[in-house]
Amino acid sequence: MPQSEPTGWLCRLAAMHDIDTHRSPAHLDGGRAPLVTALLLGVAFAYGCVATGAGGRPSPSAPPSPSAQPSPSASVTPSITVRPSPSPSAHPSPRPSPQPSPSAAPVESISRAVALVLASDARFAGIGQLQPGTIGQAAWYEASAADDGFVVNVRIGWGDCPSGCIEEHRWRYTVDRAGRISLRDESGEPVPAGVRPPAVEGDGRLRIKLVAGPTCPVETIPPQPDCDPAKVADAIVVVRDSQGRVVAEPASDQEGTIILTLPAGAYVLEPSVVEDYLGQAEPVIVWVLPGTPAAVTLAYDTGIR
Repeated sequence: MPQSEPTGWLCRLAAMHDIDTHRSPAHLDGGRAPLVTALLLGVAFAYGCVATGAGGRPSPSAPPSPSAQPSPSASVTPSITVRPSPSPSAHPSPRPSPQPSPSAAPVESISRAVALVLASDARFAGIGQLQPGTIGQAAWYEASAADDGFVVNVRIGWGDCPSGCIEEHRWRYTVDRAGRISLRDESGEPVPAGVRPPAVEGDGRLRIKLVAGPTCPVETIPPQPDCDPAKVADAIVVVRDSQGRVVAEPASDQEGTIILTLPAGAYVLEPSVVEDYLGQAEPVIVWVLPGTPAAVTLAYDTGIR
């Protein structure tokens, strides 16, 4: 028997006769067999039957309909529409310039707050603290503590500054204790190009001198030869950059001196506590710039009166 039987009586008859003729049947003579076979096969194919021959060759199957093909999944399609759109927080809106990120260390002193502000604008390079009564101080800063942090005012003047400066520009910043800077107010004419030095690059030298005084109960003017300030040896000074990161912790030599080479920028010097002295030296801000060595003196109070 064939493996699969064609449907319909004509197809079955054609298939049976086709198989019998391949076995050389005895009940049909050689003249009639080919004729009958041809007639039956012709009728069968006319009705659309496809028989399975003795060789077991299957009839070709119909191709699958388009609906049988799986549609590509969304994960395979490289399209940006399947990705979540970025949230508004991924693209922060512009903030008042400058607005650096919080500092690397908590801001616990006025000096650190000032250093952050001065480092936030290249035009502030080299600006020092306001010296009341100083003639010709075109640029300066002044700072004070507030309930939630610090307030730093910066001023740049130009045009006949020995007489008080014809023009000026002022900024008022607040710095919270996490080191976030906010520009609260700005006034004055735009600062012309060339009024302030360009951005500083390179290294500079810093000389730190640590002294203690008074050394005599009564100070006189001029000072007595034996009442010079004492040299403070083996005192550690913590050097922080404008972001509050500790960049050096050198100790003074027997002459009370520290010499450093640092990248250009504003630094905060924090003297450590020294035994035998009542007061700790106050932190100070110093600019290190290429070309001109910077020098600063840190003074301890001996308590002698």
